[in-house]
Amino acid sequence: MDFLSFKNFYQPTSIDRKRISRSIERNYKISSEISERTYNFSIKDDHTLFFSRLYDKYLKLCREQFGNFDLSDRNKTTCWCYRSSKGDSKSVWHNHFDTSVINGVYYYQVNGNDGILYWDDSYHEHKHIPEQGELIIFPHYLFHKPCVTTSNRKRYSINMEIITKQSAHELFGRLN
Repeated sequence: MDFLSFKNFYQPTSIDRKRISRSIERNYKISSEISERTYNFSIKDDHTLFFSRLYDKYLKLCREQFGNFDLSDRNKTTCWCYRSSKGDSKSVWHNHFDTSVINGVYYYQVNGNDGILYWDDSYHEHKHIPEQGELIIFPHYLFHKPCVTTSNRKRYSINMEIITKQSAHELFGRLN
């Protein structure tokens, strides 16, 4: 098992999507004022409450999937956004080993081939093309990177992390 996939995890209405997209862009602008060129930024201004609701729904789903687990005192409910478009993206292999145990990526807005590349346990590269509204959940040690966006339309994916007292191997081992 490389990751869990939940299609149609959260589908905001078209009216809500306009408010949420404006909120993402506002957070991007705030981050851009601090850092010259940013693709990943935290959602600090959540006046829509979408991101706090999204995280709560994600945490609830993880409890359903993995059973009981204890949150670490280091756990934070901050959502992070990866924002890119054609000619304005950066794709780097990484994992979330230092910042989470369970990692989730919610695909708020994707275009065509806006996928994710990842390595399996045998270090073979795979590609997953998510649907808009899909959530994938994977262990913190999974190496991955976003595919370079080929559309002029913005791609937004939202990263969420959970830090537990239990290890990723223990929690994901419960799924087999």
